[in-house]
Amino acid sequence: MTGGLVLEGVTAGYGAVRVLHDIDLAVADGSITAVVGANGAGKTTLLRTITGQLRPSAGSIRLTGGAGGKGGKGGEGGKGGTDLTRVPVEDMVRHGVALVPEGRGVITELTVEENLRLGGLWRKDRRAAAEVLTQMYELFEPLARRRKAAGHQLSGGERQMLALGRALMAAPALLLLDEPSLGLAPKVTASILGMLRRLRDDTGLTVLLIEQNVRSALAVADHGVVLNLGRVVASRPAAELAEDTDLRHTYLGF
Repeated sequence: MTGGLVLEGVTAGYGAVRVLHDIDLAVADGSITAVVGANGAGKTTLLRTITGQLRPSAGSIRLTGGAGGKGGKGGEGGKGGTDLTRVPVEDMVRHGVALVPEGRGVITELTVEENLRLGGLWRKDRRAAAEVLTQMYELFEPLARRRKAAGHQLSGGERQMLALGRALMAAPALLLLDEPSLGLAPKVTASILGMLRRLRDDTGLTVLLIEQNVRSALAVADHGVVLNLGRVVASRPAAELAEDTDLRHTYLGF
C-alpha cells in the first residue's frame, strides 16, 4: 500500500483547553515529513489526533493515494483516499496507519518474535505474514540474533528496532513515529533514522516523524513542519528549514 496524509483545519484539545489550532498539514506519498518544535508545541497531541486517540473538534484528516483498508481510493474521503477523522483507534491499522509510540511500546514479557508476530496478527494471509517476518529479520539483523529473547532483555536501540519492526509487520501505507530517538545514543539514533530513509527509498513508505532531535530529523526528512503553541509556523523543504537561522533560533533553540 502507498498513501499520503492531509490535515485541513484540524483543531483539537483536552476538554475546554485547545492545543491544536486550525492545523493544515500535508505529507506527500512516499516521503518523510518531520514535525519539530519545542516542548509543549503540540507534537504528541497531533499524533494522538491523527490516530484517533483524540477526536478533533474541527477539521478533517484524510489518508490519500492508493492506501487500501475499508475506504480505499475514491472511498470514504469523498476526495479519494480514506477519511480518518472519526475512525476508531483500533481500526487504524486496517486503514494502513501504524504508530510507533514514544517509549517504544514493546511488550517486555513477550519475546522478540512474539512481539513481531503480534504486529501482523490482523493479517488473514499467514503466508504473507511469515514472509514479512523474514523481511523484518533481514532489515533488523540484531533482532534476528535475539528472536527468542524477551523484550526486557533488549537494549534501548534493540527495543526501538523491535517497535519499528512490529509496526511494519502490518505493511502500513503510513508510519507515524513519536520521538524514536528518545534515550538513545547518537550512533543508534543515526542508525534508526537511516533505516527510515532506506524504507522510503526501497518500499515507498510514507513517514510522519515527531522528533526532539531537530538536526537529525531535518537531515533525514524531505519536508519539515514547525509547530509552536499548537500552530504551524513554517512548512518547507527540510533542508531550507535547517538553513533558516532566524527560524531555528526563534522556534527550535539552535
